[in-house]
Amino acid sequence: MNPTSAEGKSSFSASFNVLIIGAGISGINLAYHIQTKAPEPAPSSYAILESRSNLGGIWDFFKYPGLRSDSDMFTFGLPWYPWRKNKTIASGAEIRSYLQDAATHAGVHKNIRYKHRVLSARWSSKKMRWTLAVEVNGVSGHVYEARFLILGTGYYDYDEPLATLIPGLDSFMGTIVHPQFWPEDLDYVDKDVVTIGSGATAVTLLPNLTEKAKHTTMLQRSPTYISPLPLVDKLAQVERAILPARLAGRVTRLRRAIRFFGFYWFCKFFPNTAKRLLRDLCIKLLPPNIPVDPHFTPRYEPMDQRLCASPDGDFFASLRSGKASIMTDTIKKVTEDEIVLASGAKLRPDIIVTATGLKLRIGGGIEFFVDDDPINIVDGFAWKGFMLQDVPNLALCPVITMLHGLWVPKSQAWQLCDYCAR
Repeated sequence: MNPTSAEGKSSFSASFNVLIIGAGISGINLAYHIQTKAPEPAPSSYAILESRSNLGGIWDFFKYPGLRSDSDMFTFGLPWYPWRKNKTIASGAEIRSYLQDAATHAGVHKNIRYKHRVLSARWSSKKMRWTLAVEVNGVSGHVYEARFLILGTGYYDYDEPLATLIPGLDSFMGTIVHPQFWPEDLDYVDKDVVTIGSGATAVTLLPNLTEKAKHTTMLQRSPTYISPLPLVDKLAQVERAILPARLAGRVTRLRRAIRFFGFYWFCKFFPNTAKRLLRDLCIKLLPPNIPVDPHFTPRYEPMDQRLCASPDGDFFASLRSGKASIMTDTIKKVTEDEIVLASGAKLRPDIIVTATGLKLRIGGGIEFFVDDDPINIVDGFAWKGFMLQDVPNLALCPVITMLHGLWVPKSQAWQLCDYCAR
């Protein structure tokens, strides 16, 4: 069926039991479970609509130097396709390749429809189906239908970064970059760079910018807990050597999850001891000219927020090299060529990187309607983390299943697939 609408726009109608929006790690994981639990042949039961030209979600979208996971890959990876490399922390390119291999291995890639941007989704109680208005290759007028709609769109806004409220930033005559939209041709060789922020992105950027920049300063308003993480899990190598691949993957995953939760509860039950251990570790790794106070003494307890990982201590190594530094202060204003701090100190960067966070957006900007009534999906409650209040047959793919900082992509996937199968 390929009619033409009155406006001359092409139209295509396709119907599925399940439509998944987004071909990131969550969408791929859920598609696999639908294939293994679907009551009818999988290829005819579901499709994945992906607005971009590649799978991978943020791992294909972000391009800033050093892009990597901030969770270890043995737990972050897919349970049915274990991470088999030695590295605990993977680069963005390695994660993209891993997801592509996983999708191909499971046959999920055959069901992905690229450059399909969903504009709106309307539920009809009379038809008991969702009707989606879809833009394909920039052409609107395409229509998809499904009994069940699952959002694997992630929780970041791909189009707009989080607004950075810094006085005078617009007056800066140098280059201002947000990591979300990193120019691939940005030349920072032999430049003075200031990164603003203290989260995982800033911690990742510092050692990678230091490799080429003249000097990189991480300017933070308040510090975070940063801990080195061995880049290679030697015990995982032993487990893969003596156990079948699938069993080795499960053993490594379980061992590392237990280790993580053990550390989490240690921090919760013994916060002062945990703070002292993390502080002593920083003292050991920092150069003599950089004190722990105030740069590494957060206002919160360990694990109240996620612990930032530094693979093999690369963050601290960059500080010891002398090509990187850290400042804890607030910005009074930015002038044409300076950052003026509340303490009176001044920085004169060539490039300012605003690693100040990402803007949340649940649902990928899709307009939702239930029987022609507009619905804002963030206004309601989520049943068991994925079914949405007052919105029939719509679920959040468990992209936001974050267990105290440990991202578990399998969590809730089985339960959601059981519901779809019924």
